[in-house]
Amino acid sequence: DVVHIQVVLPYDPNMSYLKGLVGLIRTARQESSKFIGQIILMDPAVQVDECISALKLDYLHPTDDLIQHRTGKRLVQGWNEIKDSAVKYKPATPGMSYYKDNGVYLITGGLGGLGYIFARDIANATANSHLVLTGRSELDEGKMERVREIESLGTKVLYIKSDISVKEDVDKLVQATIEKYGQLDGVIHSAGLIKDSYIIRKKTSDLEEVMSPKVKGLVYLDEATQDQNLDFFVVFSSLSGAYGNPGQADYSMSNAFMDYYTMYRNACVERGERKGRTKSLNWPLWTDGGMQVDDAVKMFIKKNFYMLPLPTDQGIEVMNQCIANNIEQCVVQYGDVKKMRENIEQSEFL
Repeated sequence: DVVHIQVVLPYDPNMSYLKGLVGLIRTARQESSKFIGQIILMDPAVQVDECISALKLDYLHPTDDLIQHRTGKRLVQGWNEIKDSAVKYKPATPGMSYYKDNGVYLITGGLGGLGYIFARDIANATANSHLVLTGRSELDEGKMERVREIESLGTKVLYIKSDISVKEDVDKLVQATIEKYGQLDGVIHSAGLIKDSYIIRKKTSDLEEVMSPKVKGLVYLDEATQDQNLDFFVVFSSLSGAYGNPGQADYSMSNAFMDYYTMYRNACVERGERKGRTKSLNWPLWTDGGMQVDDAVKMFIKKNFYMLPLPTDQGIEVMNQCIANNIEQCVVQYGDVKKMRENIEQSEFL
């Protein structure tokens, strides 16, 4: 028997992060052919009979996993290709730089994986800038070598040991940054970890460990920096948040949460409650940095999804475009463009 679950949530821009539950739904569907799940957002003022009719209609479209009913319209999430994604970076405003000289930038997970790649990129792109890098471990010789490499490019590095899933640590991190430099110009939230296993075998402790850096960490970072005059606030999500991934229900849900929290924070920016547009990048595998998998998994991804690991220079180019231009969420794929394009259903964003 097939189990079909419909989760109904109120449509509320201030609660858009609740749509992150779709990451769990998408993963569960891939782990079991007997499961169908849908996240359905309804206008709070909808009448009971209208709600029932809408749910019956949604039931007939089981592959639609994130649906919104609002002002008489039924919207289903899909993805639209950025047609000029291959065009070299151009600032949104002539003369405007996405990173600036003498800037102060905070990067979580800044000495590991993608954080380190973008720490170097900022150092290469600026003069006299300052990087505040954070991680949960002490500075060992390997990390010190990376710090020295970044500083050799003319950028000062302050490393602060901090657990971003602990509110007090995040508050102290931001406070220490402001006390030392008097400003904070941008945030890149790249911290994260995985502990893969199917939902049926997931432990509560594993779920908490995987979700905390991305969920708690993001909320605490946002709250701690809400009074800062940021130029941008970038979160590093994953393709698992956009599509789900077997064995990664917690990781998929965490990344989907980040994607939709981005929308919530941008709504705060529009109301003048925050500074700096929020960007979410759903990264694929990288050739260097990021989460790594064995060759068998890479071959599976190539065969079934036509994707290859993303080269570092291409990833940096995508990041530059997203920061400089009005892109709220960007799903990044690298590989056989024609075949990947065929897999993407073009439809309207929620």
